[in-house]
Amino acid sequence: MKNAKNTTVLMIILCLMFSVTSWAQTNDKQKENSSILLEGKTFNIRIYTFDPDSKTKTNLTSEEITFIGGKFYPKEMGKQYNSKGDSYSAHPDTSYGSHATVFVTFTRNENGDMKLFWKGTMIGNYVNGTMRSFTEQKTYMFSGRLKYEDEEK
Repeated sequence: MKNAKNTTVLMIILCLMFSVTSWAQTNDKQKENSSILLEGKTFNIRIYTFDPDSKTKTNLTSEEITFIGGKFYPKEMGKQYNSKGDSYSAHPDTSYGSHATVFVTFTRNENGDMKLFWKGTMIGNYVNGTMRSFTEQKTYMFSGRLKYEDEEK
């Protein structure tokens, strides 16, 4: 009886270990696949403000954002504020469907006087999200579409 109990406990432990290992490998593959989905993509976006009271949108500027080599590059802001590419993290978000990828990044320029937090969702060829300027203490919205829809970049 004691051997049967020990065998049962051992089987339960082995099953749990297998389940945790399988979950961790699946989670790692999902993260890897999310980075692959963004890697090499360039989006043309519009950055704007939105007034919920009047339901009006004010376009501020155009921007081009690129994900390459594990880094996020905002082209115009990079030029204007002397900013280099910063790393980003991405993961799938099933609440938007099977093709959604959420990314976050914190960009700053070399001397640290411009700090921006970006959070966005890519669904198919479209991207939208928010950009928080810690320098200005303001949050902006952005939306856009893939720049190179018909070619691999």
